[in-house]
Formats: sequence, structure tokens, C-alpha cells
Amino acid sequence: MNRTNIVSLFILLFLSFSSLTEAQNSNWSGPLSFGISSGATAYKGDLNAPNNPWMPFSKDANFTVAGFFAKDLGPLNLRFQMEIGGLKGFNANSDERFSNNFYEYNGIVSVNINHLIQMSNYRDQGYHFYVLGGYGMLRYTSVLTNYLETVVVNKVGFSSIGRASTIIAGAGLKIKVIDKVNFMTEFTYHMASMDDLDAKIADIDAAKDGFYYVSIGMSYDILGSSTRGGSHYRKSLRWGRF
Repeated sequence: MNRTNIVSLFILLFLSFSSLTEAQNSNWSGPLSFGISSGATAYKGDLNAPNNPWMPFSKDANFTVAGFFAKDLGPLNLRFQMEIGGLKGFNANSDERFSNNFYEYNGIVSVNINHLIQMSNYRDQGYHFYVLGGYGMLRYTSVLTNYLETVVVNKVGFSSIGRASTIIAGAGLKIKVIDKVNFMTEFTYHMASMDDLDAKIADIDAAKDGFYYVSIGMSYDILGSSTRGGSHYRKSLRWGRF
């Protein structure tokens, strides 16, 4: 199954679950929402500053933004998201520095930890912790130069755009602000299938490049599920039927 088919399948499942759970008014129904986030991305790869075990990523951070649609299904949340941003990194010892611009579209599934631990009592809380995992498709251009950026060493993505798939893992916190409006803060790591996000392939058997994304954002519930026998919508952050 190619990457386009994977995305198409995710979108089809997303829409199918949304319509099915709304029609059945089941325990797996929940609001449909959209949102935006912004934050910093930090590169992890061959050009990390060496000899710093407490900071396994680049000191350079780039601004990144994301937009998404999401559907709550009981304790689960399905999200389709697109991110646009960049990466930077350097290694003064090897006289190398790079800059990168990318966009990524991904599918993410998150699990509400409050629901798993506190069962039915989680509905009364105004916040939720969650863990997440997902799959993404990354497109990028990268330029590798010397440390002073006076000599171009290599380029990726200009004659043919750089392509990589990503495995995503992370966690977050969602806080109710007012009804239907929620604040989110999230930390994710995106592990790429390629080693040239920095336009440098250190070793064919070496660990692949990746990046961290730390963000804050807002979401808004545009469609909720009416309760059984009633017409009012569920409150924001209430991920199950009640």
C-alpha cells in the first residue's frame, strides 16, 4: 500500500467513524473539532552539537505552525493534521551547518489517560492528559553549508523534493477554556525514514534524522453528538456518552 492510499484510507475511516457514531449515538460518539497550534521544532540527527548528553537535539529552534481536524471516539481521538516549518542544526567541530524547510501531513490517534485511570469520573474534569502515536509524510528542502555559511556543500529537494515518512509519538494536555473551546499543549517526536533532512548522509546504517515539536494551540468543537433522547450537544472535553 503506497502512501497516498494510506492517507486516503485514514480520511475514509475518519469520515466513516464520524457519521456512524453520530447516527448511532453510541458510547464512541463525540465532537468533531478543528484547531491550530504553533511552537518550536528542534532537529535531532548527524549535526547535533557533540558531547552534550543532556541535550540530544539542536540548540537552534525554528517556528512551526499546524492546523488540524479531529474526531473524538470515546477515549480515542482521530486527528488529520498538516504542519509547516523548518529545521536548523550545526556542528562546529566538523565545520557544518544546515537549514531546512518542510511540510508534513499526518494521521494521529491519541488516547485519553484520564478515561483509562478514572473511568466515568474523568468527565467531570476540565483537563485531560493523553498520549499519541501516528504516521506522517514529510516533504522538505535542505541546504548544507560550512559553519560560516559561505560555501554550499550539498542540497536536497531542489531538483526533486525530499521525501520521507515519519513515525510520531508524544503526549499532551488539553484544558477546557469555555464550552467548546479548549487549550492544548503538546510534545511530539517525529522519527524520519531518511537520513538527509540535514542534507548529509553520515552512514547508510546510521540512525535516521528526526525532530521534536513543542507546541501550544486551541481547538473548537464545531459538531457535537446529541445525547440519547435529547437535542443538546455534549460539553467540550467530554469524550464519552452521558
